[in-house]
Amino acid sequence: MLDFPEKTLFNRVIPKTKFYENLPVTPAVKGIFVNEIASIAWRNKLSPETLNVQAGCRIREIEVIEITLKKGELTESVLRIIDRGIPYHLLFLLRREDRYMASMSYKELTAEQKGFRMAGEYFGTDWMAFDELPLRIDGVTMDAVHDHFIQQISGTLIIPEGETLKSAIDIAKERERLLRRIAQLESRLAQEKQFNRQLAINDEIKRLKASADDTDFSDGVMK
Repeated sequence: MLDFPEKTLFNRVIPKTKFYENLPVTPAVKGIFVNEIASIAWRNKLSPETLNVQAGCRIREIEVIEITLKKGELTESVLRIIDRGIPYHLLFLLRREDRYMASMSYKELTAEQKGFRMAGEYFGTDWMAFDELPLRIDGVTMDAVHDHFIQQISGTLIIPEGETLKSAIDIAKERERLLRRIAQLESRLAQEKQFNRQLAINDEIKRLKASADDTDFSDGVMK
């Protein structure tokens, strides 16, 4: 359930033109803003003052941006453009008729602490009813609130004790890469006719599976 306090409500419409007129976007991306997005609203402002939590070392505040779609899905490139245009940590609520999806990307400050560097992929929930969104305020600092949002949205990301969110994301991405490679090799093994090559491929699969198991946090502990 989404349990943001009433005092976090901001509810300010952001003109779509703000993003495709003032930022370098392709005609195709501009077309998405015009044809696929009905409206963009700054829904909530989550901060120490509005949540009654402590300031974070990494996170000053989180803005909740609601994007109402005219149809279909929204490409990740559009989220990146909006993320780049608003210099805060953003939590997106995508709305399609009466269904919602929450999405968020990890952003970290640059070494100079003057801007954000995108971490790559976005985490997202399935489409669901608004009151089913798995978003709750969890933690006594803005850092903890932010990190728990990404965990709640991903549904699978686990941060073991002593690890940071960034390291957990990096390890999870590496495990996904290993699993994709294993699947490719297993497909190749099924087609291979030469026995010596079968042995070599099988050995490589075993090695990669061992590496993937070492990064499995399913029980909350790195193996």
